[in-house]
Amino acid sequence: MLKTEPDDDFSVSRDDFSVSQVFTSRSKPDDNLGVTILACRVTILACRVKLLTARVAQEISEAKRSTTAKLFITVKPVDANPPEISVSSPEGYANENSPIGEKVLDSDGNPLVITVTDKDFGPTDPKPSYVFELTTPFFIIDKNGHLLVNENNLDRDPPNPGRFKFQVVAREKSGAAASAPMSVTVHLNDVNDNAPMLPIVAPVAVPAGDVRRKVAAIKATDNDEGDNAIVTYSIYHVSNNGNNKFTINPITGLLETVGKLNAGDQYSLTVQATDKGGLYSQAIVEVTISPGPNTQSPIFEQSVYDIEVSEGATINSTVATITVRVGKYI
Repeated sequence: MLKTEPDDDFSVSRDDFSVSQVFTSRSKPDDNLGVTILACRVTILACRVKLLTARVAQEISEAKRSTTAKLFITVKPVDANPPEISVSSPEGYANENSPIGEKVLDSDGNPLVITVTDKDFGPTDPKPSYVFELTTPFFIIDKNGHLLVNENNLDRDPPNPGRFKFQVVAREKSGAAASAPMSVTVHLNDVNDNAPMLPIVAPVAVPAGDVRRKVAAIKATDNDEGDNAIVTYSIYHVSNNGNNKFTINPITGLLETVGKLNAGDQYSLTVQATDKGGLYSQAIVEVTISPGPNTQSPIFEQSVYDIEVSEGATINSTVATITVRVGKYI
């Protein structure tokens, strides 16, 4: 007769497994003893992987001949816990107009990394594959968990939002288990991609004279922000040899006269607004010089006029023409 029993190094505790073995024996003409193993039922009580070395058959005889076999039992975990998702920082940053595939960074300049853990798996257990579902088409997560730009020409400048807040879910590829959603916010860093814009300036009339006078206040707008939106003003060109007759404040954009201007003169000024990146725009200011204010007393050409009038002159007839000069004007 044969029996089966665990070997001395059969390291299975009662807490790990419950084993039932059922055998029947029969005799053969050419063999004194034989055994047929009908069943070996193993009930898993713990989530482990065991290498079992068992003496599966032994003669009940003086010789006690036996044979052994190695049995591998891989215990698969029960999907009792959903995966859990975490991110190295909930706030990320990327430059506007970044190419597809550009990594989103945290405030320290490190790539934003999304990781998945699952309490169903131990440190040495093989992990399942996950797919990430995002509530935005503008970003994706690569196989290494890095958050990447997924859209060309992401624009921060108004009227675009400049900030994207979305949720991320991790789902097992081979199952339905999914993590709870996690919120991530990506801010777009400003890039100097907009030139300052100057408005259309209406024609201006400036009184003649040689004192400093305001012509116009030039104000540019720039859709960039911070240092990228700082604008300086300059005069690019003045017609009619008027370069030394006008000036503009480089910071405020106040355009003024500084030289003597004569009534009737006309000037066409090209003013320019330039940002720190060298981007610029220009506008034309048309200036006409009008007669200045009357600050001088009129002067008769003669101090005494001797006029003869005909005895038969009619009422309202011209007696004489008197000329009066005010400055250089008659």
